[in-house]
Amino acid sequence: MTGTDFRRLAAIALLAALWVGAADAAEPRRKVPPSIGHNEVVVAKNEDRRDQIRECWNGPAMTQREDFEVHVIVELRPDRTVRTARVVGTQFLTTDPHRRSVAQSARHALLSSRCNPLRVPDGAAGKEGRITLTFNPAEIFGE
Repeated sequence: MTGTDFRRLAAIALLAALWVGAADAAEPRRKVPPSIGHNEVVVAKNEDRRDQIRECWNGPAMTQREDFEVHVIVELRPDRTVRTARVVGTQFLTTDPHRRSVAQSARHALLSSRCNPLRVPDGAAGKEGRITLTFNPAEIFGE
């Protein structure tokens, strides 16, 4: 294989990887990858929890009806107040500024005093006090 052949092959591989990455980023609803799915709590599946988040999360109005998921790993104190919050599964954060603003606003809401203490099921956070909260703006703000 010549140097030119190798460069062509590398270029094709790069384009294929970018194309697959773009397809992944464009997919509106992805399941939580196993690596971040520990102690997952879906906000919209419980009316009380959904109402609490709706009251304290001021997500961007233009994205409040969009159907996609944001996953935030939250470490809780024993009184269920949030110690840390970190957005995970962030493939869309570099490609979509609207979704990035939704993810950042969800994180900020969880850290605010208005959202604390969180209404999560007993034992949901496990021994580590860690859960993955899954937010879907359409399910939280949509009617």
